[in-house]
Amino acid sequence: MKTYYLDSDFRVHFENAPGFTPWLDESGFFSGKCRAFVEGFRVVPADKKWVAPDGTVYSGTISAAVDYATLDKAQTDQGEMRAVMDKAGALLDDAQASTVIDLYPAYPADGSLVTSGTRINWRGQLKRAAVDLWATDETNPDNAPSLWEDSNYRDGYRVIPETITVGTAFAKDELGWWEDTLYRSLLDANVWTPAAYPSGWEAVDV
Repeated sequence: MKTYYLDSDFRVHFENAPGFTPWLDESGFFSGKCRAFVEGFRVVPADKKWVAPDGTVYSGTISAAVDYATLDKAQTDQGEMRAVMDKAGALLDDAQASTVIDLYPAYPADGSLVTSGTRINWRGQLKRAAVDLWATDETNPDNAPSLWEDSNYRDGYRVIPETITVGTAFAKDELGWWEDTLYRSLLDANVWTPAAYPSGWEAVDV
């Protein structure tokens, strides 16, 4: 189940804004639907009333606020594009994927199954599901970090970890991110961070 937001005209929105009212899609009516489809609807809760321009009073209804054919086409086009993007994303390793994070889907939060290994765009960061999980608010990367793994790459370069093992040592001239600065390793088999051994690294202009 996902929470959407209704404006004063009962139009549906993905994000909250002043004056909007939260509405929980308990029936899953919008599950799997794209933004353009969802935001083309009007939801009038059972305890509210909306009067149409022709005087008809609606209550407890979910109806298209624009031509349904337009919404259906938006959903079809989105599905076709998503399929192409998913196929392309699956071919990339983490280093490549970190340069095109927008290629990956956002966290659905609609109760659907997310299989282990699935990569998502979580607020501009690439995350990978560590296990199979049901996509709810309780299992997102912020609320259940143990269910997710970081890609450990940013813009195509590894993020330098706090602890570097022999197996993850940096080669000479290999680039890596330390906080918000890109560094080049000056040593072969470098197991020191820029903070622990500054002489082993040099900052690189991005």
